[in-house]
Amino acid sequence: MHRVVFLLITSLFLRLPALQIHEYDTDQHDRYSNNPAFIASAYDLSGVALTDNGRFATLVHPNVILSAVHYPVAVGQVIPFRLGNAPDAPRVQRTVTQRFQAAGSDLFICVLDAAVTENVAVYAFATQALPSTEDWGLNYPYVGRSHLHVGRSPGSFSTELDMALGQNILDDRQIELTVGGQTGNTVECKRDLSGDPNFLQDETMAQGGDSSAPLLHIENNGSLTVVGIAWYIRPSIMDGANDITGFTAVGDYAASIQNVIQTHGQIYMPLAPENLDVQWGSGLEVELSWTDLSALETGYEIERAPSGEGPWTQLVSLAPDSESYTDTSASADKWYYRVRAVNGSSPGEWQQVTLPLSYEVWASTIAWAGADSSPTGDANGDDVTNLEAFAFVVSPLQVATQALPRIQHSATAIQLEYRKNPDADTIQYRFRSSASLTSPSWTELIVDGSVITESELGLEDGAINIQINIPLSEVGSPSFFQLQVEDVPIP
Repeated sequence: MHRVVFLLITSLFLRLPALQIHEYDTDQHDRYSNNPAFIASAYDLSGVALTDNGRFATLVHPNVILSAVHYPVAVGQVIPFRLGNAPDAPRVQRTVTQRFQAAGSDLFICVLDAAVTENVAVYAFATQALPSTEDWGLNYPYVGRSHLHVGRSPGSFSTELDMALGQNILDDRQIELTVGGQTGNTVECKRDLSGDPNFLQDETMAQGGDSSAPLLHIENNGSLTVVGIAWYIRPSIMDGANDITGFTAVGDYAASIQNVIQTHGQIYMPLAPENLDVQWGSGLEVELSWTDLSALETGYEIERAPSGEGPWTQLVSLAPDSESYTDTSASADKWYYRVRAVNGSSPGEWQQVTLPLSYEVWASTIAWAGADSSPTGDANGDDVTNLEAFAFVVSPLQVATQALPRIQHSATAIQLEYRKNPDADTIQYRFRSSASLTSPSWTELIVDGSVITESELGLEDGAINIQINIPLSEVGSPSFFQLQVEDVPIP
């Protein structure tokens, strides 16, 4: 019997038509309308993604997706899995690294560069092949059952948000069907009309651009199973209308999918910890704490480095559910720490935090030899307090000369230059002016929020040289300036 079928893709230069849904309603059928009336609001759709060029991708393993050969995701393409149905829902992005065609069919099995995090849905896939006998429907668990049919939204969303869902009943099958150069077994859903026995209120019919979208069976326990990947549309024999959607029968290629999973599959990536904090404890101990969000981690790893770029040294591996660690090997210096949850072959993402360098820690490294080591003390009698020596990166035991703040002026501006300690996270530098020194009334200068600007002049002896530029038009006569150094306690 001659049968005409059409691939679901259309010209990429045209607006791709949307999935046809009976009595389409944005609130009920658009995923990203984020409305409680959405027909699939009870299900986790985070494992179904739509790329920025209109390709659907469906997760069947934490780093394995299904796609269509005739409308595929490309190697190197980024897949954005959205956590929820809100338009601004956070995304977990992964990149396609490999593709495998299943037995000459229209099914691509694709591998991602890393497993998704445990808060992204992964769906079971059909494992039963289509029976070859005429009474196949008696032995195939999905025939005659309602399915969620994913496709494009007719709304004005951007591509990644252009996803809609309706429902249809799986009616028929095709064995060894050839469409667009690919040959495979398919399942089909017919667009039934109102009054037909199989008609559903959200009845669907695929259109161009719905290629590679999944057909999802709703199991009795509320989970979803991928039964098909959209391939073609064809007219029914009865009336000739293009009202049948064909899907690659995923169950017929379950062995190929499972082989890719066994060869390339990774387990879920654990969720990264939150609220990572690090503080100096008593002495030179460093206390780290975080919130454990993962339910799958097998432990935590902590690394330390002298800078944000490394080199990183592993400090310890901790047991699962850990939320704190005390580093007793740190010296009085600027340190960077990072923490991640691990889960076998899929370690989570690093969370990094910087240890603030306080005056107390800095002072503990200096041999004061009986001199006053308090922040307000002047250990060497040069009229520069110990705290100011810390702020300006000079020794509190040696007389400061060129390292102190200084003022210069030109024909157009006054420049205040000083040395800034880049590691002193607890120090605030305030710039103020007054018209009198006899009865000063200091007014704080607004820097980089007005015509007064701040520039970095480069590094020298571990300090950043800073210049504050004050136009003469902002200077009264007379004018006096003050640089105030303030120590803010670590919370």
